[in-house]
Amino acid sequence: MKKILILICFCLALSGCSGTAEQNDTVLEMQKFQIQYLDVFDTVTELTVYAESEDKANEYFDAVHEELLELHKLFDPYNTYDGINNLKTINDNAGGDFIKVKEPLFYAVLYGEEAYEKTGGTINIAMGATLELWHKYRDDALDNGIIAVPSSEELEATRPLNDISALVYNTADHSVKLTKKGVMLNLGAIAKGYASDRAIALLKEKGCDSALVNLGGNVACYRGSAKDSPWKIGVQNAVDPENITEIIKKDNGFLISSGDYQRYYEYEGKRYHHIIDPVTLMPADGKRGTTVICGDDVSCADGDLLSTALFILPREKADELAKKYNVEQVYYTDTDGNITTLFPTQQQ
Repeated sequence: MKKILILICFCLALSGCSGTAEQNDTVLEMQKFQIQYLDVFDTVTELTVYAESEDKANEYFDAVHEELLELHKLFDPYNTYDGINNLKTINDNAGGDFIKVKEPLFYAVLYGEEAYEKTGGTINIAMGATLELWHKYRDDALDNGIIAVPSSEELEATRPLNDISALVYNTADHSVKLTKKGVMLNLGAIAKGYASDRAIALLKEKGCDSALVNLGGNVACYRGSAKDSPWKIGVQNAVDPENITEIIKKDNGFLISSGDYQRYYEYEGKRYHHIIDPVTLMPADGKRGTTVICGDDVSCADGDLLSTALFILPREKADELAKKYNVEQVYYTDTDGNITTLFPTQQQ
């Protein structure tokens, strides 16, 4: 694997209880290593690990990169890959037979169906027809200079296709099908969170003592021996994304943000971003950003869907949804740039 960036930042002494004086005299030093990937989920991914050597760090990096590359291909609704049945394969076969897929995609689709129920339809992975229409207009604006927005007629034509009931699956052989032609799945609201969960689980399985995964703003972390040195994670300012609002210290858990400052274009003075309201079929209006902070008792996939759902929902309903989860803190940024916070677990 080609390493894009590896940087040794500093050393941290990590030691545990040992059985002999000789062992106590030997301190295993863990070095901090970082790498950046530019080829997964169309975003910048940064991985930080503590390891006893560069070779060991590269072992972790290679394993996570391989995992993320596979998930990137499996979850891709726009491109096909040789020898892989992915999300596009399912979509292209809508109205046809079952498609057998790998377990990560199968269980991500099942989780997506649960997300629909958990959020009262605010997160709908079967909303791909509407999302693809907006994707086309956004690409035309950003890549080709053709700046326009879909007509109400075009958008309404996609509404009957946003049908989660068309999703059928078979747990016996991990196969999926869409019973209605034109229905399309899109995992954008959960994909990075789901991938972060997989990356963290893989690192723990391989014995990595401490790690932080930043998958395009989805930041998941854990500490092993270095409990006295928590990770410091910046809350991105939704109005001025180059700056941060606050520094959060965490041993375990995640921080996930959604906002109108990524993948957007402007038309007649209005910003059109990628987070689409399933009711209006338009980019969600009313907030500039949301950030959700949780411990490791909540999955990153849940945090991903929450950050998106809280962005879409009006504040009162967003607060109600946040309180259903063991969320530590939520940052809301309104359209005027005002930042307010919610501490759901403290109000229960």
